[in-house]
Amino acid sequence: MNKQFKILIKLIIIIASYFFIFYKLFNYSELNDLLDQFKLFDIKNYIYILFVILLMLINWLIEAVKWKFLIKKLEYLKLKISFKAILCGITVCIFTPNRVGEYGGRVFFLKPENRIPAIFSTIVGSFSQLIITIIFGIISLCIFIYLYPEKWFFDYFNKGVIVVILTIIIMLIILIYLKISFLVVLIEKINFLKKFRKFYKILSEYSIIELIKIFNYSFFRYLIFHIQFFVLLKIFNVEISFIQSFVSVGLIYLVMAAIPTITITELGIRGSAAIFFIEMFSKETVGILSASMSLWLINLAVPALIGSVLFYKLKI
Repeated sequence: MNKQFKILIKLIIIIASYFFIFYKLFNYSELNDLLDQFKLFDIKNYIYILFVILLMLINWLIEAVKWKFLIKKLEYLKLKISFKAILCGITVCIFTPNRVGEYGGRVFFLKPENRIPAIFSTIVGSFSQLIITIIFGIISLCIFIYLYPEKWFFDYFNKGVIVVILTIIIMLIILIYLKISFLVVLIEKINFLKKFRKFYKILSEYSIIELIKIFNYSFFRYLIFHIQFFVLLKIFNVEISFIQSFVSVGLIYLVMAAIPTITITELGIRGSAAIFFIEMFSKETVGILSASMSLWLINLAVPALIGSVLFYKLKI
């Protein structure tokens, strides 16, 4: 691959990233409402915004630590390099279906021979984040059923039975995660895939202790997402308690995890889910949408723009 072609690929990815960010921003129907609310902010609101931005940096730093830990079986990376890889991954993933481009954006920081195995390592990290989302989504649903029975829309289902079934589901998905090495056994039952074992065998190299550690990283990231959303809801005058926020945000992320999306539709789905669940506790629709949009801008759009500069400088 010659130098000019590599530069062209970089430019295409960066332009696509910019296009999707600005397309979503300027096609956001409540953009004027969001800007109007910013004009009314006082110094306290801006301090809270800075706090949310700080949490964003901590969030992606934890992800950098997690990814560094995941790929140490393949290659040692300094935390600074891992953090750069995370930002570049955001740049690439922001316009790809279900953010699959994240894997490709990160692995360019590794030696060529380690890039494909690193994708499988990255999948382990993504799977742990998905498991956390599902678990806390289910916990949120259980809390919702018992604390807010008047809002429960399936009265003909026994609440106790539902909670027992959901608890069993949580136990099963944790077991699947801790036995992720069994995937190697399943993959090898497909004969033509055996020759690629050198790429996917890393799935069997993570001990239960290591998987729990990865799980903990994912938990802290999830906790940060919750705090960010709650703070933003308060900034935009959405009157909601922390437990109500915990329940509704948990259900929002559960829905987002369950619905395959591409970036061009993700923000709309996120906004619709936010309105559906949070409006059960507050009717401040504009504030809910503003909080959802602000979270997307802070957690994805800004890191993607920063990552684009790093990606352009990257040797691929």
